Amino acid sequence: MDLEKNQIIGQFATIYKNVGYPYTSGLILGFIYVSGQKYFTFQELMEQLNLSKSSTSKFLNFLLEIGDISFITKDEKRKRYFYISPEGFVKSQYMWVQSLSELKKIMKKILSFRNDENPYLNTLIEKEIAYLTDIIPFLTKKNDEHFLKLIQKEETNN
Repeated sequence: MDLEKNQIIGQFATIYKNVGYPYTSGLILGFIYVSGQKYFTFQELMEQLNLSKSSTSKFLNFLLEIGDISFITKDEKRKRYFYISPEGFVKSQYMWVQSLSELKKIMKKILSFRNDENPYLNTLIEKEIAYLTDIIPFLTKKNDEHFLKLIQKEETNN
């Protein structure tokens, strides 16, 4: 793999790490996204990313558990072929927006508990609630616009 693709995969992994993913999981996802190939065996991922067997297994299992990747088996063999899961991706987008909705409810409750001793923090909480009030409907609308059609198209192709 060329230097530019390796740099992009590393940057991708760092971004995913910054939002709570293990770095190696981000490497695996970045590699699959960068590649033109749809399916990857365990061995291919391990070799292409220069990972140990245990590390590859651990982080593939993490990605499977959260739904970002899935796998198929071919030729009635036990060999698994991993791929980006469109359904998992869309589900995580909706879950993220749902988490923001829950955060907004909690922040409203927190604000109701507070006194006037720290008006700066109260204002910050109020601004966060207002911000979440603005972006949640927007993100929900954009999820519907962009991802539902993609999922429906993918389901039709399978």
